[in-house]
Amino acid sequence: MSTASVRRPEGRARSGWRAPLALVALALIPLLAGTARLVELAGGPGLIPSDTRFTASPWAVAMHIVSAAVYAVLGSMQFAVGFRLRHPGWHRRSGRVLVVAGLGVALSALWLTLFFPPQPDSGLLLFVLRIGFGSAMIACLGLGVAAIRHGDVARHRAWMTRAYAIALAAGTQAFTEGIGSALLGDSPLALDASRGAAWVINLAVAEWVIRRASVPELRSEGRGATGSGERAGRGGVGAATTYEFRVEGHLDAHWSAVLGGLALRHDGDGTSTLTGELADQSQLHGVLAGLRDVGAPLISVRELAGSSRRVEHRQHPAPQRGVRE
Repeated sequence: MSTASVRRPEGRARSGWRAPLALVALALIPLLAGTARLVELAGGPGLIPSDTRFTASPWAVAMHIVSAAVYAVLGSMQFAVGFRLRHPGWHRRSGRVLVVAGLGVALSALWLTLFFPPQPDSGLLLFVLRIGFGSAMIACLGLGVAAIRHGDVARHRAWMTRAYAIALAAGTQAFTEGIGSALLGDSPLALDASRGAAWVINLAVAEWVIRRASVPELRSEGRGATGSGERAGRGGVGAATTYEFRVEGHLDAHWSAVLGGLALRHDGDGTSTLTGELADQSQLHGVLAGLRDVGAPLISVRELAGSSRRVEHRQHPAPQRGVRE
């Protein structure tokens, strides 16, 4: 029997709530500003400088603010891996709300860009950027929905992550505008470039997050990389090997079928164990890729029978720390 070495990314919060809290914190400035604007439009006191452009057509402004608030807060919770895995029904229901809210954000932003007078300190560049990224957000949401309808979890997560990154640019702009103004000045072109940098930064981070969840690489200790066609057990072609996978959180029962019918057990320490026979390395890679796609943090892989070699599981490219069963 051999046990895989699994390395956990340094700094990962076991509860999985650091990322959602950080995302809400990033969105806090536009959320507070939007709330103050809603209070003003409802006839309350002016908490921020008034803008006559908004009072001329308040319904579009209100739709944008409310949709953005729902999308920012509810969307951040999709990055709480443990919570999402323990409550897959909530994930699916809230995902439908997120798509509607996201479309509300993008469509209202396009409407405001096309039919509202431009803000005084902006120019043509910001107009083009808002049209481009608003349309891109709609496309990302559509591709994300299409992917999950075809059962492609990895592509679904990638497109929805990109859509969320575009929407959250308003929070990043609170920082890029200040830095850009200090470095480039206050001309409309400089400010537009600073605002556009927020979308570029957010999408760059999103792509890093997406690619960080790369397909795990399996290697035999002391023998170099194993090919995807190498058989898992001693018996050669046709031999099956029983594997045990331990992951963080209690997976919902339906993930068993998604992961090829592996037997699922919930353990008392808050983890889940999946066990089953795999014919070869390609099936093993498939299960590991499936665990990656559903966002289940892998603790260990154990070869229960049929092999005398030692298997190492490495997750690239993040620096990781060894944990051994």
